[in-house]
Amino acid sequence: MILKYKLGSIVVAAALLFNVAACGGSSSTTKAASPQPSAALAEDSIVDEVIPTPSETSEVFIAKMGKDTSIYPISKLSIFVGAPVKFRPSEYAAGHNKANKAFKFKVSVANEGSEIYDLSSLMFDATLGSEGNSAERVFDEGLDTLDGSLPPGKKKTFTIAFSAASDNNHVEMSVQNFDGEVAFFEN
Repeated sequence: MILKYKLGSIVVAAALLFNVAACGGSSSTTKAASPQPSAALAEDSIVDEVIPTPSETSEVFIAKMGKDTSIYPISKLSIFVGAPVKFRPSEYAAGHNKANKAFKFKVSVANEGSEIYDLSSLMFDATLGSEGNSAERVFDEGLDTLDGSLPPGKKKTFTIAFSAASDNNHVEMSVQNFDGEVAFFEN
């Protein structure tokens, strides 16, 4: 990610702050002179500061569903997503179109940290098929919602499902928390 700052704007802001400080914060009605940027720091000068993103500093680990566990380094959660299983939602299911394919997954979350973790902060997103069609989360009987707390040293397993138009059984899933940690899975 590259952040760009206009130096002229920074110089103007700094000069204004200096003038306010120089006045001692008194209720004087004297107007401060407008700061003039020097020729060396024209208003349209730009400084590029490169701040590495996680993808630039390390490789992204994509866990295999049903085989690998992904661990969040900050919150110390380990997440395991089981292999997708074809699923037929009931007629009362929310999030499913009968023309779509649906898959369910067993998900295990273990708290390896030292603090209680709020499970409702986990957000699941999935795509199905070779074209990566965005999948919708299915809510139906026999499926779980993620809520409650997970104490340190404890594990919880639940079942979720997704539905989307799909030309094959390829699934990709991401699990993100409010801290911005993301785990990636594919089958």
